[in-house]
Amino acid sequence: MKILVVDDSPVARRMIRWELERGGYAVQEASGEEDALAHFAHLRPQMVTLDLGQDGSARFALLEKIRTLESSWGMSPDRVDTPVVFITGQQSEALRGKVMMKGAAAVISKPFAPGKLLEEVEGILEPLGLWRGITVLLVDDSNISRRVMAETLRKLGVQLFEARDGDEALILAQEHATKLDMVILDQYMPVLNGDRTCRRMREIPELKNIPITIISAEDNRNAISGFYEAGATDYFSKPFLLDEFVARTGAHLRVAALTRSLAAWKSQMEEHLHLAVEVQQAAVRKMPALAHAQVGIVYQPQQGVSGDVYDCSVTAQGDLSAFLGDATGHGVDAALMTTMVLATLASSETEASPAKSLEHLHTVLKGRFRDRFVTACSLCLSPTGRLTVASAGHPPPLLLRANGKVELLESDGGPPLGMFPAPLNAKEHSVSLEKGERVLLYSDGLTEHPTPGGGQFGQERLMGAFLRSAALPVEDAIEVMIREVCSAAGGEVSTDDVTALLISYC
Repeated sequence: MKILVVDDSPVARRMIRWELERGGYAVQEASGEEDALAHFAHLRPQMVTLDLGQDGSARFALLEKIRTLESSWGMSPDRVDTPVVFITGQQSEALRGKVMMKGAAAVISKPFAPGKLLEEVEGILEPLGLWRGITVLLVDDSNISRRVMAETLRKLGVQLFEARDGDEALILAQEHATKLDMVILDQYMPVLNGDRTCRRMREIPELKNIPITIISAEDNRNAISGFYEAGATDYFSKPFLLDEFVARTGAHLRVAALTRSLAAWKSQMEEHLHLAVEVQQAAVRKMPALAHAQVGIVYQPQQGVSGDVYDCSVTAQGDLSAFLGDATGHGVDAALMTTMVLATLASSETEASPAKSLEHLHTVLKGRFRDRFVTACSLCLSPTGRLTVASAGHPPPLLLRANGKVELLESDGGPPLGMFPAPLNAKEHSVSLEKGERVLLYSDGLTEHPTPGGGQFGQERLMGAFLRSAALPVEDAIEVMIREVCSAAGGEVSTDDVTALLISYC
C-alpha cells in the first residue's frame, strides 16, 4: 500500500518514513502544498499523513484541495475518502477537536513512541472488524461530519446506512428496523431535528431499545436534558475527540451486539422449550378406563414444561396404579428428570408394587442429576378396594372417608428419589376403601401456594376444601378445590407447578 507523507521538516518526514516502511508500506515524501498535490495526483495513495503546523490553516486548505482533486476523479458517491492522519506536536484539545471535524482519520502527537504510528495506520488501512456485523444508521446534514464518523465506524467493521436529514432517516429506519443496532443523529438538521427524529424512532417497535446517540454543539443543560427525554441513549458535544467517540460508541455497540446475541439465545431457548413441552406431553399415558375407579386430574405447569409428573396405568391384575412426583427446580432441567421418570414407568413391569416401583425409579435417577431429586408417591387400588401407598419424601395423600372425615395417609417413606446413593428401601401402607371414598394425590404447589401477607394455603385448608367438594363428581370436585386455593391466594401467583390426582373408588 502507498502512503504520502507531507511535512515541512525533512527529519520528521524521515522518521515517519522509517516507521511506516517497517510495516511494509511504500512511502512517498512531500513538503509544500504544490509538491503534495502533484504526488497525490500521481500516486493516488491509500493514506496521507499531514503535519499540522502552527494553527492548521495551511494544512486544512491542503486537505480541501485533496478532497476536490478526489472528486474530480469521478468516484462513486458512496466512496470512502482517502484517510488522512494529522501529526502534531501541539496538545491543545480544542485544536485536536477541530482537526477531527475537518475529516481526520486520526490525530497523533509528536514525538510518538516507536510502533505507535504504524499501529494507528494499520488499524485504519487494515481494520480488525471489532464490531463486524453491527449495523448503524448515521444521520448528519454535514458531509464532512458524516464522513468523519463514517470512516471511523467503517474501519471498525460496522455496516452503515447514511441519511442527510431526519425525514430520510425515518424512511431508512422503517425499511431496515430489524437490521439496525444503533442510530447516530445530528441535532440541528433541516426539516426535522435530531431530538424529534429520535422521538419518532422510539415509536418504531424494533427501535424501542436500541442505542440512539445525538451529536450537537449545544451546551445548554436544559437542551441536553431534552435530548435524553426524547429517548437518546447518549450525547456528544461538537467538536468531539475521536478516542472518546470510538470508546463511547464502542460501548453502545457492544451492548447492541450482546442484546442481539441474547435475543437469538432467547429465541433458541423458546424453541427448545416448545420441543420439551411436546416431548413431555407425548410421554404422558392416556388415562385408563376402569370400572372400580374414577380419576380427575389438574395439571398446571408454570413454565410450559413441568417439574411435576403423574402417571396412571392398569396392572396385569386389573389394579389402578397411580404415581405423582415433583422434581426439584423448574423449567427444562426439571422437565428432563420428569420425562425420564415417565419413560421409566412406561417401561417397567406393570405388576410392580408401589414400593418396588419407587425403588426402581431411585436406582435409575441416583447419581444422574447431581444435587437434584424427585419426591414421589405411588399407590395401587385393587378392584376389591385395597389401597396400597408408598412414599419418597412426598406430601402424604389425603383420604376422604364415607363418614365425612379426612385422613392423612402417612407412610414410613424413604428420602426423595435420587437424593442419596444408598438403596431406597421404601415402605408400604395399606388400607381398605368403601365405595365412594376418595384419595387425593397432590404436589406441594397446592399446599405452598402463597397467600396475602406472606403465608401459604397449607395442608389443613386443603383438607377442608377436599371435604367441601365431596358431593361433586370427581372432575368437578378437583376443579373446585383448585379454584378455592386460587381464591384464597387473593391474586398471588404460585411460583411452583400445581398437580393433583383425585381418585374415587366405585
